Amino acid sequence: MISFAFASSEEEKSLLVQVYIKTNKVLFGQAKKILKDSGLAEDAVQEAFIRLGHNLDKIDSPDSNKTLNYMVTIVKHISIDMYNKNKKATVFSLEDYDEDIDSTEETVEELVIRQEEYGLLKEAIAALNDTLREPLILQITNGMKEKEIAETLGISVSNVGARLTRAKQKIRQYMNGKEAGKDE
Repeated sequence: MISFAFASSEEEKSLLVQVYIKTNKVLFGQAKKILKDSGLAEDAVQEAFIRLGHNLDKIDSPDSNKTLNYMVTIVKHISIDMYNKNKKATVFSLEDYDEDIDSTEETVEELVIRQEEYGLLKEAIAALNDTLREPLILQITNGMKEKEIAETLGISVSNVGARLTRAKQKIRQYMNGKEAGKDE
């Protein structure tokens, strides 16, 4: 259970506890679906309640669907932010390939080219705006289907498809532009 020591009154603390009891399982499930890690999911739920503590005026009743939807939206955004930060913190290394170089036919030159392409791909994805990057990351790294992404982000399935298509087009343009720049 989360400590609500940050609540400024017993009334606020009581409201937070009621919202927590009504929503914590759903919120944890949403966070874990995005983060794929129980510890991080718990952190996301805790952060959501800290944010709620600063916005209690937005809660009418702990039992309302509006409250649940508000909390789910907060947890989704926190989880996606945490996921993106964790991905950005991941540093590329040759160990990521998890291959024994001696046992492959790949030359050192091919390995270096592949490493450069991977770095270029990471740059291209980082250059995307959040609207295009988020569904792409959820699809690639979490293996989510378009319907799951739509539910997670609170948008339509057709909107997810359009964003994924635009993201892939922008990545191709970015990579083709960088490759053309190398040849000059």
